[in-house]
Amino acid sequence: MKLTFEKIADTADFNNGSGPMWCYGSSTIARLGDTVYATVPLLDEKVTPLSNTHMTLYRKKPDMPWEQIYVNPNYNREPCPLMRYNDTTLVVTANPSEAGTMYGPAKPGVLLFDLNGNITEMIPPVWDEDYKFMDHSYRGSSVDIAYGGMFLANQYVTDSGGEHCYAYYDGNDWTHCGKLDYDVRSCYPNVQLKGKSVHILAISDIIEPNPEWRAFKKEITGRDWDYDFRNLYYKYTNDVTKDPPCAPILIDSREETCGWISNHDIHADDSGTCHVLYSTKRMNFPQMKEKFFPDTEFDVSLEYKAVKDGKIIHAVTLDFQTKPISYCGAFHIAENGELKIIYCKNDGYYITDFENTTKIETSLKPATFFTARNRLGNLQSDIIDLYLQSGNEIIYGKVEL
Repeated sequence: MKLTFEKIADTADFNNGSGPMWCYGSSTIARLGDTVYATVPLLDEKVTPLSNTHMTLYRKKPDMPWEQIYVNPNYNREPCPLMRYNDTTLVVTANPSEAGTMYGPAKPGVLLFDLNGNITEMIPPVWDEDYKFMDHSYRGSSVDIAYGGMFLANQYVTDSGGEHCYAYYDGNDWTHCGKLDYDVRSCYPNVQLKGKSVHILAISDIIEPNPEWRAFKKEITGRDWDYDFRNLYYKYTNDVTKDPPCAPILIDSREETCGWISNHDIHADDSGTCHVLYSTKRMNFPQMKEKFFPDTEFDVSLEYKAVKDGKIIHAVTLDFQTKPISYCGAFHIAENGELKIIYCKNDGYYITDFENTTKIETSLKPATFFTARNRLGNLQSDIIDLYLQSGNEIIYGKVEL
């Protein structure tokens, strides 16, 4: 099994706290038949941060190089996630604001594109309140292509910080909306709309509350920036038209050892089971062991859990290391319906069906990647499409099962 790759476009440092892979709970690549599409942020060097990029749309036809087919004139701080809506339509979620906006107002929106990069419709979300949206959206989205349903989760701001709200589109209108409450501010949501059920996985994202840990980490990094990503929450509802997503359910935590959790992906199947993929670090930095946790061993792991009716019914550690490495992973549904996981770690890319794990042959260095995922409208396929950043280039990768 091989992973082939080619360049989509050049990129740059946006100097706005974001980057092409910043929306990691979502994706910016989609497949429609034998053609692949991707959104890429384009830096406007004449505009000051933070809202200083334009959303661009790229297309790759069979045996052809990538081509840019659309440039949006509006300004965004963040990348714009991409979904497949049906055989002839793409969905892009945007969060435009005025050029150079810094922690200022923005207006979330949904754009529908035809296969040639023409906007065919704009669907402004309808919310239950007049929320204060800003250039930091931390948004997530999903579509159900069976009936044209759509679900959006978006951050709004209050005097006390960031919160999240949601809006549900039934294929014709925005019919249900409300707030998404968490124990603490939680961001980068993985979202799946399946029928009228909704599944959300999000990670805590707050300033480090422990002053000793924060001071020690600053000695290591030299940075004041220090956010806590160590409590993983899951929310669901079996019918969003009847009940809002439930109170947050704690899937895993590294709170006691100042650790780190990265939420990678979810997949809700026909039985109502939600499959969850994430990685952990026992401590944020191995150096913390000696001073704070001398009796605890440092480790990292790639974890899988199955959740049904709000309860964990199965758990598997897919990979475990005692040295500081990073993981990235995603679920993939093969054409025959088999659930697979593609992931990478320090020594390469792998694919597993839980029973057999195969290392993928490639010279591409491991990096955070997006895929054309089923929960984002992409069909079951024996092709895995990847989008990632390598230096100052955006790369497309392809794996044929």
